[in-house]
Amino acid sequence: MTKTRPNKKSAVVLATPAQSAKHAVTAVFPQTRSENPMDWLYDNPLGTFPNFVFGILRQSYRGFPNSAVEFGGRKLRPIEGRNAEGALDVTALTAYRVGTVLPRDAPDAFDDAGALLQALDRAACPQEQALLVYLTLCPPSAPMAQI
Repeated sequence: MTKTRPNKKSAVVLATPAQSAKHAVTAVFPQTRSENPMDWLYDNPLGTFPNFVFGILRQSYRGFPNSAVEFGGRKLRPIEGRNAEGALDVTALTAYRVGTVLPRDAPDAFDDAGALLQALDRAACPQEQALLVYLTLCPPSAPMAQI
């Protein structure tokens, strides 16, 4: 079996060595994107460590473009939000806690996670693969904190 490099569609050529390419059967399977944003990260090349997760979100994942806004939005909304009437509210943050860690001279506007994620997308360098670094720190005696 021969596989082509996956992009938006993957083609798999099914043929036995005895068959000629003329008689090979080709099936095309659409490439799907994982709904879990953690699957979009390139993980720590040193492996896993207790109480620590490290990953790099690149500007594309399996041929699909990534954005800080989409990745962060999915982390800020792990479940669907509802308004007071019970209707779906796609802007509602449903994470237990949301906050930003910034240097002293960072603009106050970046205290808002949405504004910070939008600024990351605007500042992305087209010649660089990395878009953002994702860290989860979980000291054994404290609740989990994601940065």
